[in-house]
Amino acid sequence: MTGSDTTMTSALLQGVGRMFYIAEPSEFMHDRLDSSPKYISNAIPFFVMFVLLEVIFSLLRKGKTQVQYNTQETIMSISLGLVQQTGDILLRGVSLYPYVYVYENFRIFDIPLSSTWAYIALFLGVDFGYYLMHRCAHVYHFMWIGHSVHHSGEYYNLATALRQGTTQALYSRFFYLPLALLGFPFTAYMGHNQLNTLYQFWIHTEAIDKLSFLEVFFNTPSHHRMHHRPPGNCNYAGVLIIWDRLFGTFVEEKDRRGVYGLAKPLATFNPLLANYQHALRMMGINNREEKATGFQMNYFFSIFFTHRHNHRSIFKPLSVLHALCAPDAWSLSVPFSNPLKTREKYGTASSNTPIRAVQIYTTLNFLVTMVFFLQLLLKHHEVAYYHAVILMVIPLWSLVSIGLLNECNPYSLKIETRRVLVVTCWLALYALLKTLAAAGYDFPSGNAIVGVKVCSYVMFLEAPFYLADDLLTAPLALMYAGMIFALWMPTRQRLRAHFRIVREPSSQRVLASKVKVA
Repeated sequence: MTGSDTTMTSALLQGVGRMFYIAEPSEFMHDRLDSSPKYISNAIPFFVMFVLLEVIFSLLRKGKTQVQYNTQETIMSISLGLVQQTGDILLRGVSLYPYVYVYENFRIFDIPLSSTWAYIALFLGVDFGYYLMHRCAHVYHFMWIGHSVHHSGEYYNLATALRQGTTQALYSRFFYLPLALLGFPFTAYMGHNQLNTLYQFWIHTEAIDKLSFLEVFFNTPSHHRMHHRPPGNCNYAGVLIIWDRLFGTFVEEKDRRGVYGLAKPLATFNPLLANYQHALRMMGINNREEKATGFQMNYFFSIFFTHRHNHRSIFKPLSVLHALCAPDAWSLSVPFSNPLKTREKYGTASSNTPIRAVQIYTTLNFLVTMVFFLQLLLKHHEVAYYHAVILMVIPLWSLVSIGLLNECNPYSLKIETRRVLVVTCWLALYALLKTLAAAGYDFPSGNAIVGVKVCSYVMFLEAPFYLADDLLTAPLALMYAGMIFALWMPTRQRLRAHFRIVREPSSQRVLASKVKVA
């Protein structure tokens, strides 16, 4: 085995290990801010790999496993993850600033990070902080706005783990400030925080049943399935399920029903709308109250701080011991039982299932948009902040348009047509500038075309293709522009015909068919 093969194997094992909270402490147990770990961004290839493996597993075991995938739902899940990452780009670390500020100005101790007890203490502190944050996110409406996005998936698979809300970062960090006050530095905290997040990825699956005695101590797919089953106000753990057992929020999975998602389904594939759907519902409640009693400003604001669910204050110190001694503590399976009332999953009815041409078109466009997003996530720190904001417009527009097409929204025709025109014109302009540059034309140094230059720089970066910029020539840009236009025009015609048929009353369709036969 060559040196490069050894390095690649080592990187693969390291990446897989981090998905299960296995990492070298020396990588992050220090106080150097300039070398903060990037475990989540580095795990993107492993997210894709595990999702693909689960898809293959579901196809090979079709009819013999509860693992299910739906194309529109999977695109929506990944889109929500990408939109959440754009929120992180917009914040540019603002949500992390309070932790750094408290640590640098108010810390009580200088904790020796080389010790084993410091690693264990920080692991427990981060995990308990996540439990508190997660529990509060289910209790208060204003926090549920961000967290409900994660619960909106009606399928329980690894792609569902990628559903994250953009507003959750605004409040989640405050639950970890006691760690900064105690003296745990930011880099060490971020290492554990990211590993805690990665651990929760693999538990979003129906491919794994029970894990015997591990169920007593750790959060597992079985425990987390109960969390995603409506109403889902239980099992808030990140890594250790002992917090739920101790504080009375644990509910064991007695049977598997295959019903997941919100109590009232999301009913949209628009990733931007999904992030604020609960806020809109709360405003709807306010509107009904306003009609009944007149507008009340205090009610309008207070409704977001009311409880949506209440937990009793319980502490059961012997609960872990009782669970370990229970007769079914070593069980390896849970029976499957169909619920008394089943509900149709959004995207499976004929009214919101796109025609085959649209499915192919949206899938191809989504793959291209995802590549653009990944390049932007990897390189956004190399461009000015306002450039990064500008660069997010087209991919966000693309994700919204793809979502509307997938839900058969009539407005999707106009929105996608305008998007295609903007993207093709931009690519044509890029090709022109590229050709002029090759011919030796010296561009002005002002800001007249800075937007185009920055877009060109980011969209045609070598990562993740590791290609030099000069290999992505003007003909390639024109070819891609032509491909988008050529794909969309026939798809548009078929979609228009489909919408015409759907809008026609059934009596008119029957009459038209009779006239055609005659």
